[in-house]
Amino acid sequence: DNTFERARTGTLYFYNNTVLSHDSSGTISLFDQQSNNDSRDPGNTVELRNNIIWQTGGAKLAMTRDIGTVRFVGGNWVSSGWTSGPSGNTVQVTGAPTLTGTDPRLNCSIPATAAMNCTPAAGSPVIGAGSGTTATPVSYTFAGAAELPAAAVPGVVTRSTANDLGAFGQ
Repeated sequence: DNTFERARTGTLYFYNNTVLSHDSSGTISLFDQQSNNDSRDPGNTVELRNNIIWQTGGAKLAMTRDIGTVRFVGGNWVSSGWTSGPSGNTVQVTGAPTLTGTDPRLNCSIPATAAMNCTPAAGSPVIGAGSGTTATPVSYTFAGAAELPAAAVPGVVTRSTANDLGAFGQ
């Protein structure tokens, strides 16, 4: 954890996710790419498509902590006031979220509960705001299942059948 040897390199394709954070202070960094203080840094990229990234508390939202490239493609809804990263760090951003605001109007409860599903509510701006996905590179191997953090709330994951943003589109 937090070492160059264990870090993922290359491009992280972050597609059709719903991220909800209710942190109240400090800065929340969504991604932690390699530090530019390491001469072996490969220059990592995160590509975001069809996501909802919602910060509801008072904390500041940064896309990444240290260095790297954040590439917005397709539709993305991100809380207003987001930054590329903390000041003084080298984060390159290409594109921009297609939607920003303070509330994407999801059927989520805050704080989270085990029964919540975060589907878009009627009239939500994320309905129909997504774009098609690109072909998945076939050369990737799957090293193992991701683990939920201890405080995570498990829920039902439903694949979107429409071009809605987020993980729970209808």
